[in-house]
Amino acid sequence: MTQQSAITVEIDADGIGLVTIDQAGRAMNVLNPDLMTPFAAVVDRLEKEDAIKGLVLTSGKSTFIVGADIDQLTAIKSPEEAFRLCEDMKALLRR
Repeated sequence: MTQQSAITVEIDADGIGLVTIDQAGRAMNVLNPDLMTPFAAVVDRLEKEDAIKGLVLTSGKSTFIVGADIDQLTAIKSPEEAFRLCEDMKALLRR
């Protein structure tokens, strides 16, 4: 088992990975740089492991992810910035 920030990764003997998202100090997990930066690093690492056959994403909370961090959304300065953030998120989640 490895821990990277709010993300725990466990790989079983069959090559199935369990990725648990659990942001400390929050009642619910939210999409923000504090989560997405380490999540991207975990995805980068797991993509390179040939032994992994599949991944299960789960939450350490009673909900999975409630959505974008409102504080981050209100800090967006332009439509272009909002579009870039959405495209970056989409690209990461489709890997």
